[in-house]
Amino acid sequence: MHILKVPFLRQILGAVGGAMIALLIYEGYAVVSPPLQAMLFKGNASSDAAQFTDETRNDRLDRIAEVAKENLSRLQGN
Repeated sequence: MHILKVPFLRQILGAVGGAMIALLIYEGYAVVSPPLQAMLFKGNASSDAAQFTDETRNDRLDRIAEVAKENLSRLQGN
């Protein structure tokens, strides 16, 4: 009996093959997307916007560090 003549096995092989193709397409997109977006949107952000983003990020990191220190001091006090 030939394995490809069993309908259930053909369906399973087709599903696995389709999943592999979808995974390859997704991985290809994940690799190509960042450089492609960088080329397409290259001149749209000003340095002021980038600086604002860095300042906002630093503020958030400072706040996270502050909350972590508060939590640590509370845990050490108990």
